[in-house]
This record gives sequence, structure tokens and C-alpha cells, in this order.
Amino acid sequence: MNQLGYYQSLIEKFPEGKLGEGLEPTFPGLSYQPMTYGLLLSSESIYYKKFPNKNSVSRIIELIDWLIDNNDLDEDGIPGWGLPHEWDAFQDGSINTANHPYTITTSIVMNGFLDALSSPDLVTRDKKIRIQEILTRVSLQWCRHVWTDKQTGGFFWYSPNVVDNYFTPNVSAMFLGTLSRLLNEQSKLFNATEYEFIQKRIDSAAEAIISNVKLINGYPQWSYTIYNDPNKKTKLNDLVHHGYIIWGMETYRANGGRHELPWTIGQSVASIDSFIEKKSVQRYQNKKGPARLWGVGMALAFFSEYADIQRVKNCIEIINEVYGPFPSLKLSPDRNSKNKLFYPRYAAHVLWGLALSL
Repeated sequence: MNQLGYYQSLIEKFPEGKLGEGLEPTFPGLSYQPMTYGLLLSSESIYYKKFPNKNSVSRIIELIDWLIDNNDLDEDGIPGWGLPHEWDAFQDGSINTANHPYTITTSIVMNGFLDALSSPDLVTRDKKIRIQEILTRVSLQWCRHVWTDKQTGGFFWYSPNVVDNYFTPNVSAMFLGTLSRLLNEQSKLFNATEYEFIQKRIDSAAEAIISNVKLINGYPQWSYTIYNDPNKKTKLNDLVHHGYIIWGMETYRANGGRHELPWTIGQSVASIDSFIEKKSVQRYQNKKGPARLWGVGMALAFFSEYADIQRVKNCIEIINEVYGPFPSLKLSPDRNSKNKLFYPRYAAHVLWGLALSL
């Protein structure tokens, strides 16, 4: 089976009518996950551009409708998407309520909307206006109220809750990348003052990411959290979160970011390579156990956008042989887990990577 066949088989694992519903490894029972909806919207919008078909149109309509209808599940009057569960992200005792928005999920959903808007025939005029209105409100809200200035640059918080005002590079990088794409593709949504304000936030966030990079073994790395106290313990990113950082920063580069990145696209590719050893993918660069499925999916997405076809094919082969076979992908390799369940939010990262690979 080739990439196209893998994509077509995997999309069928997401049943129409409840495309974003599924099990989670961390939370009990079934739930509707906004991140899954965002990734599927990107995947199907990209796929439709290459292979126009009625089934994709039907799915895209469902995905857009759900994300629009559920853009404020915490009912605070501000658009944003997160987790339908209570969650203490930093294990500091500050528990966010169910449906609290998170910056990373909101970024992924915004990216899905931008992919849908890039095909004019996919979105009706009324839906386009509604999506653009939501994108505008989210952008200005996060830039005004979900932000901290630092001595060097600044950062977008992990979530709009002030107790989550941590500098986590994967979150800030992904969001700044999405905003840079938004300004490039939908500049007319903002007046001159708003545009420059958002651009300054983007560049300031990029400056903070750049100032905290460590070029080790020839490729960029970051700590998961950047604390004000340099003695506070942190860790390097696992594969999925490292992938979010370099995806966001390469999106920034591609959309005319004002700060030059002190690493090349080749070094970004090499940083993903550092997680892969023959036919296995490690969760961390220091080889502490296998990556989860979403990490390998993120690697595939990045390779598909920025690397050579051989890396893409090798990554797909690993997914099929170690996490599969397609389409019944598992959270972890067989040899490390007896869990054979299908987790849609994790598999959706692979679907997105496959769409980009086509």
C-alpha cells in the first residue's frame, strides 16, 4: 500500500457524524476533542486540494460546523478550544475546568481553518465570514491578554488562565507560527494598527524562542519549560512537542518573520532525525523509551513539508510496521504495550502527516 492508500484507509477510522469522538489514554470514556477536529480539518482540506471528492467535502462541512458551533465551550464569551476534561497541566494544584481553552489546541484549530480557507470552493461565504470573525477575535485576545513580556522577547501562555502563564516553547512557537501564517494569508482581517500590533507580538515571541535555543550536535533543542529561576529543574521536549516548536518556527520563517533563525531548515530536519534510530523512534533525544503515536505523526508532518521523500517513506514504513499495521494504529509499539486501542487524537497527527506527504 502507498501513501494514498494509507491515507484513505486511516480516514475511515474517523466515522462521519462524530469525526472527533474517541478514546483518550489519559482521560476516561469517550470524548469529542477539538484538537482532533482541527487536525482532521487540515488533513481533509489538504487532501481535497489534491484529490477533490464528495466525501471530503462532507467531512469538511461537519468539521467546520462543529468547530464553529463549539468555539466557546467554557461559555466565557471568548473563542478558543481546549480539552473537554479537567486538567492540571503543570501539576501545581491549579486545575482548569473541563472545556478550558489551551493555546496549542487553539493554534491547531486556527491552522485547520486556514487550510480550509485556502480552497475557496470549500467554504460558503457566510461560513468564511464567521471563520474570519473567530480568527480575528482569537488573535487579538491572545495577543492582548494571554501574553508576557520578557527581558528578551515575550511569550504566549500555555492557556488564558493566569496560573498557566508559563513559557513553554512548543506552545508559544506553534501559536506565533499560526499567527504569522494568518497575517500573511488573511491580512485584510486587521486594520494597520492591529496588524502591526500582532506582528510585533509574533516577532517578540520568536525572539524569545531564538534566545533560548541550544544548538547541540548541530541541531536546535529547547527545554520544555523556560523558568525565570535558572536553577529550577526542567527537561528537554519529547518528539511531538519538539515537532511543534520547529513547525511553528519554520512557519514563521516561511511567512516573512523579521528575525533570522540561527539554524537552517536542514538543521531542523536533523533535529527530527535525532529521535529516529533505524526502525524505532524514541520519545526523547536521549533515548528514553519509544515515542507515542502523535510524536511519530508530527515527525511525518515535518518531513513531508521540509525533508526528502526517502525520510517520508521511511517514517511511514516505521508507523506501519511498528505502530500498525494501517489503519489500526496503536499508541505505542507492540513490544512495549499490550494496549491495542485506537486513540483518534494521536492518530490524527499521522493523518495530517500523510496528507502533507501526498
